[in-house]
Amino acid sequence: MRLVFLGAPGSGKGTQAALLVKRFDLGYVSTGDVFRQAVLDQTALGLQAKGYLDAGLLVPDEIVLGMIDQVLDGLLNKKGFILDGFPRTIPQAEKLEAILAAKHKPLDAVVSLEVAEESLVQRMLSRKRFDDTEETIRIRLATFHQQTEPLKAYYQKKGLLRQVDASKPVQEVFGSLVAILAQTASL
Repeated sequence: MRLVFLGAPGSGKGTQAALLVKRFDLGYVSTGDVFRQAVLDQTALGLQAKGYLDAGLLVPDEIVLGMIDQVLDGLLNKKGFILDGFPRTIPQAEKLEAILAAKHKPLDAVVSLEVAEESLVQRMLSRKRFDDTEETIRIRLATFHQQTEPLKAYYQKKGLLRQVDASKPVQEVFGSLVAILAQTASL
């Protein structure tokens, strides 16, 4: 099962991915983790990314895609994987599709975790992280809506989008995800 998780910050992507990884022995890729590890390991791509990150700039797609491509090679022998935080834009989605097509491993589903914006703000404020001020949370949500929301329509047209009400309790959301995986596997 090859999945992409879409959802605004605070929607529970990491929590739900951890549960699915444990239950189904899937690989998990968080682009933030991939960046941090590549920088720590001082890989060629990691060093390139560090230059952009240190300057406060977005890392160009070709560097991000290079990192994702390398990580995917290690995951394709598993039962499947979940990508969290990638793709963020339609051009990235198109390039991911090409990478996976070349490996003969297309996506099985794209799951959008849906939570009302005010609930997201309250969730993130309750985490009490130093960088979770209401202002920064609203900026991240605005960026998500602008850059990532269009992916829902993109994947809907491809017949891959599945939406889950992620405002419910963790185990109820997990149950919905398991049902989606069972349905997708039987298609």
